[in-house]
Amino acid sequence: MGKTLTTSVRVLDGALHLRAVDYLRVSTEEQTKGYGVQYSGKKTKRHIEDKGWTHVDTYIDDGIPGSLEAHQRPELRRLMADARSEPRPFDIVVVNEGRAIGRTGKAFWKWVWDLEEIGVYVGVVKDDYDNTTVHGRKMMRRDADYAETEYETIRDRTQNGIQEKAEDGLYPGGIVPYGWTIKNGAYVLDECDCTEKCHKVHETLVMRKARKLYIKLRAWVEVAEKLNAIGWFTRSGKPWSAKNIASRVMGGNAMTNKLVYRGKSAQLDAQGNPVYGKRTVIKLPKLFSKKEIRELKAIAESAKNGPRTTLGRPYFLTGRMTSPCGGSYQGKTSRPGVHAYVCKRAKALYPGVENDTCDCVRLDAGPVEDHVWAAVCTVLSDADRMKAMAADWIALNQTTTLNFAARIADLDQQLSEQDDAIDLATNMAAKSAARRGLRGKEAEEAIERTVHPLLAEFEALQKQRHDLEAWQRDAEKVKQRAKDLENLAQSTKGRLDTMPPEERRKILNTIKASARVLKTPGKRSGGVECAILAWFHENKREVPVLTDEGWELVKPIIARRANQQTNRTALEAALYKAVHGLRWRDMPERFGNPNSLQTKAFRWLAGGHWEQVMEALRDAPTQPAFARDPIQIEVSVRPGGLEFKVGTSELVPSPPDCPHRTPCARRSPAGPRRARRPGRARRTP
Repeated sequence: MGKTLTTSVRVLDGALHLRAVDYLRVSTEEQTKGYGVQYSGKKTKRHIEDKGWTHVDTYIDDGIPGSLEAHQRPELRRLMADARSEPRPFDIVVVNEGRAIGRTGKAFWKWVWDLEEIGVYVGVVKDDYDNTTVHGRKMMRRDADYAETEYETIRDRTQNGIQEKAEDGLYPGGIVPYGWTIKNGAYVLDECDCTEKCHKVHETLVMRKARKLYIKLRAWVEVAEKLNAIGWFTRSGKPWSAKNIASRVMGGNAMTNKLVYRGKSAQLDAQGNPVYGKRTVIKLPKLFSKKEIRELKAIAESAKNGPRTTLGRPYFLTGRMTSPCGGSYQGKTSRPGVHAYVCKRAKALYPGVENDTCDCVRLDAGPVEDHVWAAVCTVLSDADRMKAMAADWIALNQTTTLNFAARIADLDQQLSEQDDAIDLATNMAAKSAARRGLRGKEAEEAIERTVHPLLAEFEALQKQRHDLEAWQRDAEKVKQRAKDLENLAQSTKGRLDTMPPEERRKILNTIKASARVLKTPGKRSGGVECAILAWFHENKREVPVLTDEGWELVKPIIARRANQQTNRTALEAALYKAVHGLRWRDMPERFGNPNSLQTKAFRWLAGGHWEQVMEALRDAPTQPAFARDPIQIEVSVRPGGLEFKVGTSELVPSPPDCPHRTPCARRSPAGPRRARRPGRARRTP
């Protein structure tokens, strides 16, 4: 800052009528001690009345921890937004105590200094001070240090108690591993010790049953199916999935009979150590014996080393594209050359449970990937749009508008002045001690008593400067991230169309791109398209209507005297199928046996008679061939917490390419088998 703040509130109060708001923040813990919102509200309102200010509004964050920053507190976030509006609706924010501002330096100072930057100040009822004077800022630093020290003391006391429990092998809190329970504060196996008939399915019994089933069946899907069939569900009452039961039985707790407290999920410091206490290993009662564990591991290893199927290609939309049912698509190569995205919910999540699957169709991978990538390219190739996204990303993640350089310079000046004051006070205290005849330890103690308040103020200023530098580095990282977003468009210019899948995946990760399928074609289009319908699509022909006159034209081609009527019915069925896009088995009953209909269609196509029939009916009235519904896909990017919708568009699915199938939707039930019989020739129509 480097210069005197604007006229203090006390001076302003004599000339202007100040508008005040009160901010009330009380955590749940403070409420239990009687420091509720009503208590704080009475204090702040009385203070505003005593000052002669006008009370404008009240902002209440009830049950919100003081360690959260301004943008993480709903009402304080609204207060900051109002303070930045024009015309500004208030001049000062009143809180009951300093700890209402925040419990940590970051939570305390950021929003106080942000308000100072726009000319709004903070007043504290307790000790009656505000941050418009040097004395008020010193008092505020004292309160900030006290609030943070108290917060750390409470946290350390709590964490130390938890740490002692963990070191003694007792339950320190948190989720209890499956298979165990808590009794008298200690871990015990969840076994049945009921005197009467037990109606509860104990977790230890489930784990041991699952181990035996896996050794016998060697497939977790079948294990989950067996457990679900007898009603032995998870702790939450849901059926087992293969992944869930495998992770329980093969997990570290069951395999080692140990629990690592403050393990992988613990918050770590810069050196990689847990912040709130050391990592502790708690021994658990044995669920499996050493022999049982060795047997289980051996079978799992043999299954792991068995034959595997590979995807055969990267699917960069796996996990990034959601289906209409809310599941996510994953890439799958079912046969060489056949690549698709399949909804995870299309396969039973809980084996043995009915009505567990969705009806989302599989999507041809190539066209869908090209469609989504084209939408992403429209963003990457638009420099102005990328700049706008970067600006919005900064606005979301940059939670302060502080002038860091000015603040640090101001603190440096204060530190220099404080250092001079300490030197001066030390000299004066030494002379005073000499005049009083104090020597040795007595003189040192007298000097310490004089200088101690100044040293405490110096240390508080140093801490503020250290915190400011840390916040400045965070702000620079946000700006660099935004700059990277802007540079991304330039670095990928001219390479988007030829970019390989792995590089596309990296780009999608950078801009947090995702796709949501809003609508898919009907279930039929998920399989192989019938060649009858494919013929009309490939030749860009509409489907002729078979009249009596038309039948007379095609009868010599496909109908002998003995089967004229059945062949006419089969031809009508094939044309009906091409118009409505049905499967043979879903055809109306009036057409007869679907296997027979399919056999005839196969023969006409294979023998070249179908094209002759269509040529004979070229001048007949027509109907449009069945067209599959378009796929509606919404593409979004989220470079920060904000979501930018690229847009919703439609992709018309092309007929599936399946070179390993017969010309019809499924293999003809009669033709191929008859062709293999020795001495039997294929009949002509």
